[in-house]
Amino acid sequence: MEVCADLKRTGSCSSKDPVTTTNPDGSYELSWESEAPHLDYNLIASWPRKDHLPKITETMAPYWETVAVGARDIYDGVINPLTTAELSVEHAMSMRDYTDQELQEGLDELREIYADIYDLPANEVYTKVTESGRYADTMAIQSRLGSHTIGLVTDPLAPAHVARKLKDEMLDKVDAENTSVQRYFIRNSKDIKKRVRETLIELGYLTES
Repeated sequence: MEVCADLKRTGSCSSKDPVTTTNPDGSYELSWESEAPHLDYNLIASWPRKDHLPKITETMAPYWETVAVGARDIYDGVINPLTTAELSVEHAMSMRDYTDQELQEGLDELREIYADIYDLPANEVYTKVTESGRYADTMAIQSRLGSHTIGLVTDPLAPAHVARKLKDEMLDKVDAENTSVQRYFIRNSKDIKKRVRETLIELGYLTES
């Protein structure tokens, strides 16, 4: 797996970005020289889909030719699907007319939401998420519920709010059917779409029509 410092924050590695290869256990070291006292950058890890997927990514989309995960530069090099989700929200917010203060407030709110979802302290949720109970199932539910908000709302925080509201309900239903999250969402697609819409209305993102 390759890891690069995405110095221009483009979401991908360029030939000019510092890059390294991870060790078999996923650890890595990456360093470069800069005259600036601090750089805002993202970390991007990527590998061909044909390679064996690390367990940490087992909840991610299975059909991508290249799998990529990333993180902001504030987690001591930790990269996982939740840091990737945060990076996606930050990108979505930056594409809209958010001030720097609003952007930071939004990311702070997102961290608190994720802390509730994964039952971890807010200051540890991104670095310790894989230690959370039912991590893989919860991550899969978060991802799939988020996909059901596409086309319904544009607020970048809405999918996280929906996941917080419905996570426990969905876990209980997965357990009741004695199945996987993937199969549960396939079998109950229409009901889940309806439930997501009801939740968006309840949260004030949509109005009843």
